Amino acid sequence: MQKLFTRAMLVLFILSGLAFARQDNSQPVPADNTKVNQRDRNQNEPTADQQKEQLQ
Repeated sequence: MQKLFTRAMLVLFILSGLAFARQDNSQPVPADNTKVNQRDRNQNEPTADQQKEQLQ
């Protein structure tokens, strides 16, 4: 019975180690919004406080 318990604990330890090894800790790549930023520089485009409400 002691050997079975020891083997089970060993297998559990190895599997838990593999689970932690598979975790991905890398940072996500930020979105590229360069075109949106260039559009926002246009002085003719209304900003949020300047645009009209369109109620239909």
